[in-house]
Amino acid sequence: MTWHLNDDGAFTRQEQQPGFAPMNDLGLEPADLVQHDAHHEAGHAVLALLQGIPITRVTMIATDEHAAHVQFADWSGPWWSFAVVMAAGERAGERWLSEAGLAPPERLWNAERHCTSDRRTVVETVPEPHEVVFGQMDVPEGREALDYVRLHDAADVLLAGFWPQVRNLAAALVEHRELTGQQVADISGLLLPTTASVDIPSHRAESGDGLTLPWTR
Repeated sequence: MTWHLNDDGAFTRQEQQPGFAPMNDLGLEPADLVQHDAHHEAGHAVLALLQGIPITRVTMIATDEHAAHVQFADWSGPWWSFAVVMAAGERAGERWLSEAGLAPPERLWNAERHCTSDRRTVVETVPEPHEVVFGQMDVPEGREALDYVRLHDAADVLLAGFWPQVRNLAAALVEHRELTGQQVADISGLLLPTTASVDIPSHRAESGDGLTLPWTR
């Protein structure tokens, strides 16, 4: 695949549409937008449990600080596991759009642009000596390039195997708007991991051995 450089310096799988600006509602009817967002968050949540990452809440209720989001508990584990979880929301939302017949290129491009915060979190937390890139980007000397498409591919494989669980969880989110971590585990039939102790002071780990997750989304 080819990454496309947008006018503002961002990269997307879909080519930027001429004269087309990102839309908060993705050009969807309200009910369809709720479905998209529910599948996005369900993708995060299901893969988090699969990767052994504890979550405390998934919500569709917007606040002053967050829109729909997953809240993680403190956890220490491989950065790759966390990164795939972050990529899974984007891929789950796009998969639902495709299955619903709501995936013209301009909407898929919009959907990518709405995942900027997820991508930024992945880029900012990658442990040395790696550098997350989007296609043929220059990498600082001494760094190893890791194309974001590899995270997409890994997320796609896991989502394909657990898509029924994602769909069930998304339906519950549409109905209830907010679920506890235990409810997510019960609905998906997956184990809710216990919270592990952590001892990493910053978001950017110095090695690939572990990562603290004090943030949401």
